[in-house]
Amino acid sequence: MQRIRKNQRHVRWNWEESPDNEYDGNPMVRYHLVVVDDRNRDGIVRKFLGELDKVRGGQIKIRRREGKVKDTDYRFLFVSYDSSVSPEMVDWSNVKKKVIRDKELWERKDSSDGIEDYVNRLYEG
Repeated sequence: MQRIRKNQRHVRWNWEESPDNEYDGNPMVRYHLVVVDDRNRDGIVRKFLGELDKVRGGQIKIRRREGKVKDTDYRFLFVSYDSSVSPEMVDWSNVKKKVIRDKELWERKDSSDGIEDYVNRLYEG
């Protein structure tokens, strides 16, 4: 995985099949995003959601969590959404930040160490 320093603006993301599987007959994908910045984290998430709306429209919010990135002036915004839009259809170029896919950003069903704990270790801990 490509390295990103905690003290630089960036977007970390991943996707997986949604555990809720389908909505309205369409298979669902669960997207996880972590936006690290000193401002406009919600705006970056809105740009991503705009990509989902452009293709087929619609998403279901799963979670949202904010926190401070340890030893920096940055904060993080962690969100998860379900959508029927496949990852190949998302254009990340309009985000205007460094974007990396983090394959460790996924739901952990069989462990007490959940996705929120992973994000916490990366940024707060």
